[in-house]
Amino acid sequence: MKVLISGYQARDFASFCDAVATGIAQNDPLSTSRYFGFDLDSFIDCLHGGFLGAPPYDIEVEDGQVMVDALGYAALEQYCRQMLAIIDAGGRGLVKADYRSWYEDVLRDALEGNGPTLLDLIGEAIEVSPASLTLRGKDQAVLAQWIGLPRPAS
Repeated sequence: MKVLISGYQARDFASFCDAVATGIAQNDPLSTSRYFGFDLDSFIDCLHGGFLGAPPYDIEVEDGQVMVDALGYAALEQYCRQMLAIIDAGGRGLVKADYRSWYEDVLRDALEGNGPTLLDLIGEAIEVSPASLTLRGKDQAVLAQWIGLPRPAS
């Protein structure tokens, strides 16, 4: 299923997930749900199907440079702080105390401008899912691309 979104819709992780869910729902009129979780693990689960549409999902982002700029280290810092707040409140799903040190390490790296950005982590989530993510510039050139699990032959 091809899903087209705008880079302007992806201001942070939650808005990126909402844009993807909205795009899938528009392409699948039988979808009644827009659930895409709240963390990277939930996002991966949703990309495997069962919540919206049917994988594989080919997500294409117009104005991809806007998304590149928005989902850098500052967005990763915000994401990690949100996940740590969930852990502090008792956890939810896979976001629990067992993962505190991972979020703290990633947050520390993000604050120093080291390691992966939030966009890099989204790309890693795509790579373990039946999905692809292509970011295109204003001239339609591919800025970045992640391709996930092999697709069944049609």
